[in-house]
Formats: sequence, C-alpha cells, structure tokens
Amino acid sequence: MAPVDEDDHTAVEVTIARGSSLSAIADLLEEKELVRNKQFFKLYTDFSDKTSKLRAGTYQLSKSMTYDDIIYTISRGMDGPISGTVVLVEGMTTPVFAKDLVTAGLQAEDTAYLAVARTAEGVRITNEEMQEVIAFDAQAAEKRLFVLEGYLFPDTYEFYTDAEAGTIVQRQVDRFNEVFNDIYKNRAAELGMTMDDIVTIASIIEKEAKAPQFKQLSSVVHNRLREGMRLQMDSTQ
Repeated sequence: MAPVDEDDHTAVEVTIARGSSLSAIADLLEEKELVRNKQFFKLYTDFSDKTSKLRAGTYQLSKSMTYDDIIYTISRGMDGPISGTVVLVEGMTTPVFAKDLVTAGLQAEDTAYLAVARTAEGVRITNEEMQEVIAFDAQAAEKRLFVLEGYLFPDTYEFYTDAEAGTIVQRQVDRFNEVFNDIYKNRAAELGMTMDDIVTIASIIEKEAKAPQFKQLSSVVHNRLREGMRLQMDSTQ
C-alpha cells in the first residue's frame, strides 16, 4: 500500500507495548498518521500472514514508509536493520546513481545495482512498453549498456541498509510507472512517439542543457527529428 506521504521522511517514534494486539498496533499507527486507514492496515497484515511476526519495541518510522516497510521494520524487532535516505538527482546516469547509493551507505559496492540495471533480471516489469524495450534489447546486436537507463526514476528514497539491489531498482521502476501515467502515454501517442522515444529525448535534453534551456533544446531536438536530421548532440556522438 502507498505511503501516507512519500516525501516526508521525518522520523516518528512509535512504541509498541509487549502483548499488543494487531488492532492496538493499527490504532497507534493511525494515531501517529503513519497509515491512512487502520482497518486496511489490519487486513493487509492479516492477508500477508505477518500478524504473529510483529514485535514489541520502540521504532523510528516515517510517513514515507509503505505498509510493507512498516511491517518489515516491526517484525524485525528493535535490533532490525537501519534505514537510510538517498537523493537520486534528475539527469544523472545509472553509474552515478550506483555511486550515490554506496555513498549513502545503502549498498556496499556499486556492482550489484549496475548488474540489475544492465539486464533488469529479477525486476517485475508491468509496463508493456517497457517489456518490449527489454525484449528488443535482448535480441539486438548492439545492446544498451543499461537496459533500464531512463526508467530508474530519480527521487528521494528511503531504503534499509541491507536492501538488495533488486529491491532498490524495483522501487525506482515502480516510481517511474507512477509518474509516467496515461496522460503522458496519450501525449506521446499524439506526437507519434513511444514511451522509449520520450525517455530517450528527455535523457538527451538533460545531458545537453541546464534547466532554463530545456524548453529551447527540446524544440531543437523535436524539429531535427521531424526533419529526419542527425541530432548532432554531444551525448549522441
């Protein structure tokens, strides 16, 4: 289930008394505004068969945490893993994201993250156009260095320090799908472009220009594509 506020990483201290029932825990989480609806939280926890795994203790939670994040934290007990926040900046490449994750202490090294981003192995892809991109790349003579380049959405994320690389990549891909909704897909179709076309153009613009120049460079790119001209950008050489 979606977090109450994915942008609010403020720590909220929650103390679960020994012997607390699921109802009592859900009441407390709703009172602390960490879940929107205590009944949904109870049903979700029961359905996930995690009720018996919840432990007493004092925890640092936040409104940016999903139901799964909250349940995972409470089920690990007070000695559970530490979480950390990382800001993955728009316009940066996949290798830069990997280095940022290492710097934030969320990955021991960049190799695992880069490996997942390179092939998308183990990542749940629900977007049909993204599935086509990955399938095409698998058959292409010249493969992309990272098949998920452009689909790893830049944002502020919170992960456990023992999170697997696949979990991090999955969160970024899911976030991309949340943002690139039907409005953007329909607009791309109106322009006669695919989702991958839009992602590629956006990537070129981000690499070639600073924010105030985005609109001007976007017009240049679209005009050259319309005329069948070479883009002649540094990032496409």
